[in-house]
Amino acid sequence: MIGNVGSADLIVVPTLQLLHFIERTSAGGFTLLTLERQLLDGGLSSSFRAVYSRHMTALLGHWIVSQHYGSCQLWE
Repeated sequence: MIGNVGSADLIVVPTLQLLHFIERTSAGGFTLLTLERQLLDGGLSSSFRAVYSRHMTALLGHWIVSQHYGSCQLWE
């Protein structure tokens, strides 16, 4: 994964309908992106439902936790 402060390796965990991307940050936190491909009557669509979660620690042991929901498109 390439971000605004560098790059990082990801763990990719595929399941039957979901695809999970897990990143361990250099500060020891984790981010998790889960994608679910939408099923249509004619087969699979090119859009995915998505949820993104961040679990970070800040100075003095405070937690920074966030979660966002949305969608994304297959980019070919």
